[in-house]
Amino acid sequence: MKLTRLIVSILLTAVLLAGCMTSPQLESVNVETAVVSESAAASEVQDLLIWSIDLLGKTDGVFSSSDLLDQNGNPAHKETISVEVKGLKRDYTGIPLYMVLAMVDGEKEQHPFTFDWEAWKTGYEVTVTAADGYSAAFLSSDYNAKSTIIAYLEDGEPINPMLIGTELTKDLWVKNTTGILLSMEAVEKVVPTLTVTGSDSENIFSINELMLTPYYIEERGGYTTSAGTYYESLFGGVRLYDLLSSFGTLVDDGAVTVVASDGYEMSYSIADLKDTSEGVWIAAFMEDGKQMELDPGYFRIIKVGNPVPNIDGHSSAKMVKEIQFSAIPLKDFNLVISGKMEANVDRATMQAGINCTAHNTDVEYFNKKTGEVEYYTGIPLFQLLAFADDPDFAPHKQTDRSITAYDEEAARNGYKVKIIAEDGYSIELDSRELDGNQDVIIAMYQNDAELAGGDWPLKLVWNQNAEIIPEGIKAVRQIARIELLF
Repeated sequence: MKLTRLIVSILLTAVLLAGCMTSPQLESVNVETAVVSESAAASEVQDLLIWSIDLLGKTDGVFSSSDLLDQNGNPAHKETISVEVKGLKRDYTGIPLYMVLAMVDGEKEQHPFTFDWEAWKTGYEVTVTAADGYSAAFLSSDYNAKSTIIAYLEDGEPINPMLIGTELTKDLWVKNTTGILLSMEAVEKVVPTLTVTGSDSENIFSINELMLTPYYIEERGGYTTSAGTYYESLFGGVRLYDLLSSFGTLVDDGAVTVVASDGYEMSYSIADLKDTSEGVWIAAFMEDGKQMELDPGYFRIIKVGNPVPNIDGHSSAKMVKEIQFSAIPLKDFNLVISGKMEANVDRATMQAGINCTAHNTDVEYFNKKTGEVEYYTGIPLFQLLAFADDPDFAPHKQTDRSITAYDEEAARNGYKVKIIAEDGYSIELDSRELDGNQDVIIAMYQNDAELAGGDWPLKLVWNQNAEIIPEGIKAVRQIARIELLF
């Protein structure tokens, strides 16, 4: 619906962004400012959806799509951020969240509004609600105020308002936002705690309590990300094996699972934590002499020592809130993926990929034998092709993020993908029907639990309502190899 200049002028007194608000210049936070021509802006305005967001803080207010426009009818203060959604790069355009919150984070005032930076840094709860009733809350001081936007365009196409940010975990992204509540009363400083469960007990430790234990050490540790970037710091924390041993005898083939605040999980064997030949695993909460913030803290699993260990980044779980240990053995596996190159994808790599919001995919699979719908979680098969389809751009090794992890061109030209089970059973699928297909996955979990029995460790399944169901596809259990036949 086209917005006329008349409507804009009537609403001008309520317009939030008609001029420059009282605030510092935006800093660079992996956010690129969109530059649009007048004609492009005019087209954008014509196509914008009509919406409004109720605001409540120290005062109340309403922010609407009309408030995006300056006195000339063009969008003002646009910011565009790029994020990865299920392996695909998406561009979201919107207005910085703090510019919206400035309307209600202080006493009533006229435009230009002043954002209370000190209150944000001190910390208050921000609760964002969607039209369907879903809500998400976070503590303001845990995030950079300039890295989050209220988006109204997705890849240039109008959408209902969406809270999204480069720092926010996916569970904090809120589509079709209709309300934002600021709990502006004094918020007590967060006291980070670590929960340890096992041996029929649950124990909660503060950082101060952990520092007073005999297990606290300070050593250097390092890790290398999947993109090949190496990081090293002086970490302070508690020796994991010794801490867990204080609750009882640990079984070498037992398992330890750490759970992060964003739902990420990583498993370690007791034997690995016990082995100090190449360093000591710790639950760190200090980095270079300072207490870690929420991201990458408040607790992070890292290996330290002299010489400095260098572990895979996915093994260094961050934002840890709970450590669970059990006598149940941790079963490892290796998935061999071969083609133009060969890779061994171990349990930790697969688990890290599934826990990544960019790759994590759930499907509803219809089991013809039982006549029931089963629920699986895993990684889209096309994402795993990247391990063997191009030696120059192995997964995440590309520096240009516009280049996808897998070879799209090769997949679209067509080759066979052979899925092989441990007993030799196999099927072949066409890469052209797998290209970008989020509905065909290699699953590691069923009903949020690790695959069991004859399905373990991995299973090929697909969504019963998939738009494209590859010809000849069948469920493959106990997958051991994937071969790309060029």
